[in-house]
Amino acid sequence: MSDWDNIQTMSTPQNSVYAGNDLIMPGGSQILLEPAANNSPQTLAALQNAAKHVLTTIMNSDQFANESNVTVKSYTPSNLSTTLKINGKTGKFFYKAIAGRQLS
Repeated sequence: MSDWDNIQTMSTPQNSVYAGNDLIMPGGSQILLEPAANNSPQTLAALQNAAKHVLTTIMNSDQFANESNVTVKSYTPSNLSTTLKINGKTGKFFYKAIAGRQLS
């Protein structure tokens, strides 16, 4: 994912998609991508591949699984933890498996 408006100062949106950037933040890139996709099979294929990656990520999410009442392969290991520091206080959080969910 790109940062807000920053992508256009570094490269064209087409080159960013070719390089593997699946999601470009709003800021006018669609104005350049739409004609490029209409005129270039390579750009259209790259955009379709990016959309596939984004949709696959959504469909493998806990929220999608819960709302659609389906089992998905989670990419979050059952022993994952993270440390978060807020206002000088540190806390450790553990991610637990959701009942009925398949974990890799």
